Amino acid sequence: MLQSLFIQNYLLINELELEFDAHLNILTGETGAGKSILLGAMGLIRGHRADLGVLSDKSKKCIVEAIFKLDETRFKPWFEQNEIEFHKHCIIRREISPSGRSRAFINDAVQPLEVLKHLGFQLIDIHSQHDTLLINNAEVQLNLIDTFAQNNKQLEAFQKAFTDYKRHKKALEEFLNTHKNFDASYVSYQHEELEKLNLKKGESEDLTRQLKQAENTQQIASVKDQISSLLYNEQFNVIARLHQIKQELSNLENIFGAQIIERLSSLIIELEDIENEVSSRGTENFSFEEIQNIEKRLDKINALAFKHNTKYPDELINIMQDFEEQLNANQDLEAKKNKIQQAVDKAHEKALKQAKALSASRKKHILVIAENIEHMLSDLNMPSASIQINVSEQETLTQFGIDKIEFLLKTNEGSDFKPIKKAASGGELSRIMLAFKTLLSQKIELPCLIFDEIDTGVSGQTAEKVGSAIEKISKDNQLIVITHLVQVACKKGRHFKVEKHAKTGQTHTTVKTLDKTQRLESLAQMLSGKEITQSALQHAKNLLEAV
Repeated sequence: MLQSLFIQNYLLINELELEFDAHLNILTGETGAGKSILLGAMGLIRGHRADLGVLSDKSKKCIVEAIFKLDETRFKPWFEQNEIEFHKHCIIRREISPSGRSRAFINDAVQPLEVLKHLGFQLIDIHSQHDTLLINNAEVQLNLIDTFAQNNKQLEAFQKAFTDYKRHKKALEEFLNTHKNFDASYVSYQHEELEKLNLKKGESEDLTRQLKQAENTQQIASVKDQISSLLYNEQFNVIARLHQIKQELSNLENIFGAQIIERLSSLIIELEDIENEVSSRGTENFSFEEIQNIEKRLDKINALAFKHNTKYPDELINIMQDFEEQLNANQDLEAKKNKIQQAVDKAHEKALKQAKALSASRKKHILVIAENIEHMLSDLNMPSASIQINVSEQETLTQFGIDKIEFLLKTNEGSDFKPIKKAASGGELSRIMLAFKTLLSQKIELPCLIFDEIDTGVSGQTAEKVGSAIEKISKDNQLIVITHLVQVACKKGRHFKVEKHAKTGQTHTTVKTLDKTQRLESLAQMLSGKEITQSALQHAKNLLEAV
């Protein structure tokens, strides 16, 4: 529960300190007196963001501090999880400095705003007249059903399974995104094309040589003839003449020396080798068809070399091997993808099973929930109101399960069921929201509830019934109710009056706790206006005595 609230230098509030009742706290005041300012300060405790605009005196810092009395069993685990020292009397403080810096404290330790927000939403639940539209929200409606059905275990089991499913699904998406540019069919086609080519190392050079040889057959034969004729011609046989000279030099070795004879012998051997090698080259005879085949083969090799952007045809062998490695790696990727997909399917199946169990529990309770809300609405002067809760299964899982929920309402007999926002007026929406909260309060311990003019749009007998409903909730929960209705303001609890004062050119908002006499006068003023009449005082006295 919220025990006290301290505000300093916040908008029109110079400084104030309030102590709250454990059950019902009533705030009244003229329109524009500053009740919404209090809600803004409460919002800071819940983790709302702030700016320099909230500083009344721009040279001083703004402080909003709240003290809560916490249940150790319920809250200590959260404090331990967030590594914050636990105290039964928890102090939450927000400070906004003139420089614009905002800091959040929990038990005097600085905390990130997100941590404060998480705790703040467990401690304070603010509902204004505008928030009544939330009852059309599917998440709010599902939360109502799950709370009433006490689906904590089923919901926890589903959310754990759903989180696991989302984790596996994300892993699959990341895997596919990482490897999305690999086109297996394209790479397979390129590999197959090169594999069919069946290129051998050096084949292109060999074919080029053969083609040149075929193209120069006559020239090759002419060269061979010239060499052969020069060296072995019958009339002028160079080899024979050189052998003759070698013999004559041998006879005169003592004059010319052995060295020159050896040189001549080497020359003869070299010439004979040249003639033999030239004679052995170009012995192949290529037909026209063979030459065509060589040309076609070379064209195919060169075309693929150009396609794969290489000047060296032998590189095609390496390129083919690279494609093969890519395909082998892709087979491993496919196996990995299939493994991840199997994990996704298994996690989805488990989450779906948990979602169906959760759905079954919800469906089991919807009639009882509708009957309870109808009963409460009847007590709130909506005797003809009927609630219909439709639950249908969606094709895809969401964080809320597999259910698509819809609350329908009809306010008069004979009319059709319609979505609540289309079937209810502003005052009726307020009462429906009150019925929702009353129903929730029967099943769980709610945080400190703040109702900001949730009674808007009601009057007379209905206002009295709204007041009774609020009083009923406050017996087991702490309520802070901002109201203009005397039928609500008269209920047993602590009464605060919000006032705005103008002095020396400045306007300030104050909040004071009313004693018995002040409360009587305040209620009488709400009944009669600025001028308090005796009848208004008597009426107010009767209202106070009746509670």
